[in-house]
Amino acid sequence: MMTGDSENNIFGRTLNPQNTSLTAGGSSGGEGSLVAFRGSILGIGTDIAGSIRIPALCCGIYGFKPSANRVPYGGQASSGIQGLPKLTASAGPLAHDLDDIDLILRTIISSRTDDYDSTAIFSPWRTVQIPRRLRIGILAEEKVFPLHPPIRRAMREAAEALAEAGHEIVHLPQDQSTSVSLANRLAFSYYILGPDRSHEHFGPQGEPRVTSVAARYNPMFSGPFPVEAYRELEPFDKMNQLHIARRAYHEAWRRHWLAHNIDVLLAPAAQNTAVPHDTYGWPPYTQIWNLLDYPACVIPFGKADKQLDSEQSYEDDFGPQPKYDAAAVDGAPCAVQVVERNFRDEECLAAAKMIDEVLRKVTARVSR
Repeated sequence: MMTGDSENNIFGRTLNPQNTSLTAGGSSGGEGSLVAFRGSILGIGTDIAGSIRIPALCCGIYGFKPSANRVPYGGQASSGIQGLPKLTASAGPLAHDLDDIDLILRTIISSRTDDYDSTAIFSPWRTVQIPRRLRIGILAEEKVFPLHPPIRRAMREAAEALAEAGHEIVHLPQDQSTSVSLANRLAFSYYILGPDRSHEHFGPQGEPRVTSVAARYNPMFSGPFPVEAYRELEPFDKMNQLHIARRAYHEAWRRHWLAHNIDVLLAPAAQNTAVPHDTYGWPPYTQIWNLLDYPACVIPFGKADKQLDSEQSYEDDFGPQPKYDAAAVDGAPCAVQVVERNFRDEECLAAAKMIDEVLRKVTARVSR
């Protein structure tokens, strides 16, 4: 749990069927790997920082994180203290295509989910109409989370293909109030809100910690805590200040979205492809949408190519983030992420289908 890898001391490491030297992602990496090598038709993962979308992008399949509690989630284990304010995890599908994702979401969400789970929000799946020509916002690359060359190329080629297909592309400006790094520092503030009791599970038996979990990756190299004097505040003051900061971030994104009049957002799924084991680091480009509880869909698009993507991605050392190794990730799947506002899951999936149709044509041309 809470890592971009999938490994434990009972079953060992989950391998990526695209390249066994690279991570399958996490924490739903077993599901992502199983679906990718067609050991399963589709599967369900859970996502509080990217654990549906990370395995999808690493393994070259589709993954959809719905708005929280639209798919029943009750009964899941949690490592946090129950009852504290926190980010809400979301259950959602990993699959070979968006028609399968449509089928399972439509089937589950249209049922009386609240009859089976008291935490579920009953909101039947809607039939929606979206514009035939979308106005697509492109998320600005965050300086402290720079994109690796294959992902930068995939985003550029996706935007060009969508523009050629008649969609309007809007490159969103950098805005500190809606920045990726601010979202991640705010999310991390929630993760450390209560005492960490994980050590209780490791003591008497002497079980070693999983390498990627023991690394305790975090985004705090990117800036200060979003709540001033975070560590000194009393618990209830801290909760209140975090709530105020999170609501301000939500409001900033509402204004940002409407100011640029976009229908949907296109973002990287990560700054990287699948990377060597135990090096995935902190997941900035997925974590942001959990903080906002926006639905998000990962679409595979293109592959890393050591010839095309030979340039270095880092001029500076940006903390414990995966470094780009052109030879190691050569041939690894790339991906983009389609995002909509909270509870517009139907619009998100409809837009993802439209975008995927364009990107599939590009892939088919390249394959020929």
